[in-house]
Amino acid sequence: MVTAAIMQSGDNNKEDELGGSACKVSIDENTYGLGMVLVDPSNRGKGYAKALINTSMGVSNDDNNTNTKYILANCNEMGAPVYRKLGFKDCGTNSFLSCSVSDIMNTISVDNINDDDKVRTVSDGKYTNEQLSLLTTLDARATGLKRKERIELLAKGDYAKQFGSCTTLAFIGSDTVGVARQDCTNGPIWIGPIIGDEKKVIPLLKALIEKHFANNQDNNKAEAEYDKLKCMMLIVDHPNLVETLLSSIKGMQNDWVNSSMSQDRESVYKNGDGSYLSMLHPTLGYNFLAECESRWKV
Repeated sequence: MVTAAIMQSGDNNKEDELGGSACKVSIDENTYGLGMVLVDPSNRGKGYAKALINTSMGVSNDDNNTNTKYILANCNEMGAPVYRKLGFKDCGTNSFLSCSVSDIMNTISVDNINDDDKVRTVSDGKYTNEQLSLLTTLDARATGLKRKERIELLAKGDYAKQFGSCTTLAFIGSDTVGVARQDCTNGPIWIGPIIGDEKKVIPLLKALIEKHFANNQDNNKAEAEYDKLKCMMLIVDHPNLVETLLSSIKGMQNDWVNSSMSQDRESVYKNGDGSYLSMLHPTLGYNFLAECESRWKV
C-alpha cells in the first residue's frame, strides 16, 4: 500500500500550486518506508519537509510518539539533516553506480563461470514457474521481507506496457539472480534486485544485458544506441562489490553514496541473510516521466 501526503504552496497567490509531497509505502504490518519527499525550491526552508514527513508518519506537533517503525531505504544528502533532526539514524549506505550499455557489453567476460553455475536468462515475462519461485524465494531470504506480489509484477515486465516497459531475468546456478528493467522504449536500464554471490555479479550483468538486447537485429544501430543508453544500479552496502565493479567495468562511475536511515538504527533488511546486493528501486525508474513525455507526447 502506498499513501501520499501533499501540501499546497504557502503563497496566497499560488493556492492551486503544489508546494511539496511525500509518500509512505507499507513494507510489512509494522514497518513503513518513507520516500519521494519533494519540496518546491521556492518553499524550501519553511518547514514543509518536516510537516510532510510528520503527516506521512501520522505524528502531530503535540505527540511525537508512535509504535510503528519508519525507515528510509535511501536518503539523499539534502534530506539527511531533516531526518536526523526528526530522530532518524544512519543504518547503512547505498552506492549509485552507472555506466553505458556499451561499457558492460565491451569490458566483461564470463569465462570464470563454472560448469555447475549454468547461466539462464529469460525476458518478456516468459519465465517458468520454477524460475519465478526461485526468484521470490531468494529475494525473501536476502531481504527478510515478504514482497512476492511486487517481485512477480517486476518479473512480468508489463507494468507500463503502453510505454514499452520490459524486464529480463538472469540466473547463475541456484543462488544468484538479477533483474534488468526498462520502463520505456529507449529509457535507461535499472539493474536490481541483484541477489546472491558477489563473485558472480559481473558475469550476471553481462548475461542480463546481452539477453535484454538480443532482439536488436541492426548491429550498427545497436552499437550507437548502446553508447547512449545508461545502466544504473544501487548497491546496498557491500563496499567490496562496489570496488570490484568500478575496477572491472570501464566507464563505471560511482555517482553518489547516500545513507539508509531508520528510527532504531536497524536496517530494513535486518532479517535477511546478507545476499541482497543491488536494490529493487521503489520508483518506476530514473527520469521515467520525462522519457515517456518526450517519446509519447503525453
